[in-house]
Amino acid sequence: MNAQSINNKLPELQQIITDKAPKIVGLTETWLHEDINEGEISLMNFQIYRSDRQQGNGGGVLMYVHDSLVSSPCQELTDSGFEESVWCTVQLNRTSKLLVGNIYRSPASSNENNLKLLTLLQKAKEARNIT
Repeated sequence: MNAQSINNKLPELQQIITDKAPKIVGLTETWLHEDINEGEISLMNFQIYRSDRQQGNGGGVLMYVHDSLVSSPCQELTDSGFEESVWCTVQLNRTSKLLVGNIYRSPASSNENNLKLLTLLQKAKEARNIT
């Protein structure tokens, strides 16, 4: 979902979650920044994984993962150099994990950033033992 600022849409998001009961929710254009703490955007029974835009306004990505799923951040991909993505792994069973990512590519993305996105997607595709 493209939130275009999650701060003023939390009640609407909570209603969607109540109605649809998703286990994983991905949002783009969260418009968050480091001064907004997770307590301000938390949802009951969900872990938050977020990556805020580092420069300028807008942007940012976020995932909510339900507490019934065992999840952990995948910093290797989140910190890959592409401007806006967030990744986590979800434990499916004792031996299998699911890699989940949320990516936002701005229409004004530079050629350099586009190449970083292609590299990121290749890394995700090849991921086997990512934690």
